[in-house]
Amino acid sequence: MERLLMKKFRTDTQHYVYDTWTNEILKADARLYEFLPDEGADIFGDGSPDVQAAFASAQQQGYFSPGFPDIANFTDVPAFRKGLTEEGPQHLVLNITEQCNLRCRYCSFSGAYEDHRTHSGRVMSDSVLEAALDFYDAFPGEQKSIGFYGGEPLLEMPLIRRAVESARRRMPGPVFRLTTNATLLSAEVCRFLIDNDFRLTISIDGPGDVHDRYRVAPDNGGSFKQVWSGIQRLRDLDTDYFRRAVSFNLVAAFPLELPAIYAFMEDHPEIFGDHRISVASVNPHPSTLPDGMQGHKTDDAAKPQKQAMFELFREKLLDDSPLVENFPVALFKNDFLDVHERSMSRMSSPAMTNGHCLPGYSKCYVSVSGILYACERMGENFPIGTVAEGFDIEAILDLGQRYDDFIRHDCSRCWAIRLCTKCFIHLYRHGDFSQERLHSFCSSAKRRWTWVLAQYCRLREERVNAFDKLSPS
Repeated sequence: MERLLMKKFRTDTQHYVYDTWTNEILKADARLYEFLPDEGADIFGDGSPDVQAAFASAQQQGYFSPGFPDIANFTDVPAFRKGLTEEGPQHLVLNITEQCNLRCRYCSFSGAYEDHRTHSGRVMSDSVLEAALDFYDAFPGEQKSIGFYGGEPLLEMPLIRRAVESARRRMPGPVFRLTTNATLLSAEVCRFLIDNDFRLTISIDGPGDVHDRYRVAPDNGGSFKQVWSGIQRLRDLDTDYFRRAVSFNLVAAFPLELPAIYAFMEDHPEIFGDHRISVASVNPHPSTLPDGMQGHKTDDAAKPQKQAMFELFREKLLDDSPLVENFPVALFKNDFLDVHERSMSRMSSPAMTNGHCLPGYSKCYVSVSGILYACERMGENFPIGTVAEGFDIEAILDLGQRYDDFIRHDCSRCWAIRLCTKCFIHLYRHGDFSQERLHSFCSSAKRRWTWVLAQYCRLREERVNAFDKLSPS
């Protein structure tokens, strides 16, 4: 028999099979479960006639289809050209400065990453800023979204003010976004952000002793006191704005301190209560960071901490109260929502993978010198145009085709293709795509999705509608 795209997994009480072609999770009795091949194998177990008949019946219903799909994400060239040239980016990110007043030890711009720039004194000029806004304004759209990035963008408040004034003159009702370390949130800066209704993302890693391990100033002093003062100042000035427009970004660096972070946020519901909290890991790109900071291989404290946070998430799903965003919910919500809301339809061939974008369309990142990239996480890799000349459509299409060619073999043979989300940033090295990075990413993704599937089924065994809270609509 040919190899099947499927994954067997178990809970304490049930046997399951995730069937890739249909994107469905099937209950299986123990005999059929043992008969089906293990991941990556095409060798079936010994099955009695009735087990083989059950397997054949399932195939007649469309399950356990043999063979692999083709992979093609960037085939509709006319539509891509139209989208890029006529519609333009949905969100423009302006990297207005490469300066930063902190030296976070895990930062992508710390000098530890071979394919990323370092902090510098470079600042976007007024001419590049105006050209970037000209570039963006040339595209139609009822509401434009402009983000400010760095470095620490609040170091360049005069430039931000000029950008906001210029954008308001050109565009009807632009939405402004900014990511900040919050150390420079003076009363004057806070009032400007409030008055212009900025969507603000604040970076904070937890209580002082956790935050100050890695988020440090150039003299290695901790930054927590400044950050916390800035956050409180902003909230005190306008609690309604703070509740509505502020979200938090946290880097969960090793050694993990998840219980301490959870306790800190629960102790301060006036700050974190029901706010969006995104949790990131240390950038996995090859670096000179110590293994202990990245959590390479294993960390004895990691698994029980993650399990403890998951049990808190589980309790939230199983009780009868409305779901309120908190730290455990932020840790697990997205993966389980992806599984719960997956489309249970037959996979097409060619099939599309998940997680990547059409570079320049959903987001476009402008470097201090006016070069366009797909996003801020790409470093100075794979440029896609300039603010002066616009998109380099051929470079964008070439990047997409190279990506498809690179992942085609491995992704077409992977049971997790419909769950996995990856993009260019997970795979590049030295300006090209890396097999080593692909295999490392895939191994990690399959382990994660195997765990998520098992826990998803375990929770549905306890309460069949447990996940309706994640998507109440």
